[in-house]
Amino acid sequence: MSSNDLDLGILCPRAGKALIEKDSNFIIYGDLIKNGEGILYKKKGEVKKLAFGNGRIEQLEIIYNIFGRNIWITSGAVNTLPYLLEKKEVDGIVTDYGRYEKLKDKYKYILPKKDFVSHVLVINKKFLRDKRFIKFIKNYNDYVEEIKNGERDKWMPIYIPLKLEE
Repeated sequence: MSSNDLDLGILCPRAGKALIEKDSNFIIYGDLIKNGEGILYKKKGEVKKLAFGNGRIEQLEIIYNIFGRNIWITSGAVNTLPYLLEKKEVDGIVTDYGRYEKLKDKYKYILPKKDFVSHVLVINKKFLRDKRFIKFIKNYNDYVEEIKNGERDKWMPIYIPLKLEE
């Protein structure tokens, strides 16, 4: 994003903070999604081993919040985590709601006991007054309302409406 080719991005809070520290052209506009990640785990037996994505230290907090600190933890490339679970090398993985939706017939899913911000909106400052950004905010907020008023799975992330700054 720092190449100025992109105007906005949806990032985890850690990556968003790293970007704005590296490039003063960007700001974190606001929190976007809460509880976008949880733990997908085997349906039977005790959960003793968990895996999270390489470098995604914030995912450790999800593990600790659900299972405490007395658990074996490893990390791996995000795209390999389902394989580790399938091959029973771990009992559970930190993953997003979308992955749960694909695998919910085979595994259970749990969210942390407290809400946490999983995604923020990062925007190039020059894009703040652009009509396309204003339209993006409106469309996003319409989508949030639609989800809020529709059927909700208890594991679905919480989408946070955005305010237009004056």
